[in-house]
Amino acid sequence: MGALSDRLTAVQDKYPVGVALIRFLMLIPARGIEAREMRWADLDLTAATWTIPAARYKNR
Repeated sequence: MGALSDRLTAVQDKYPVGVALIRFLMLIPARGIEAREMRWADLDLTAATWTIPAARYKNR
């Protein structure tokens, strides 16, 4: 994973949102579409949880 991390660092200034999304997806077990459609209302920062509403989840 070192090479990937180096490559992401190299393009971070040009694609900051894309790099942030890729790094985020590397840390969580979610599909890309779920991460792209995430809303602030889905996050509970106090409990450090992210709840994906059934309507946006693959299997509903």
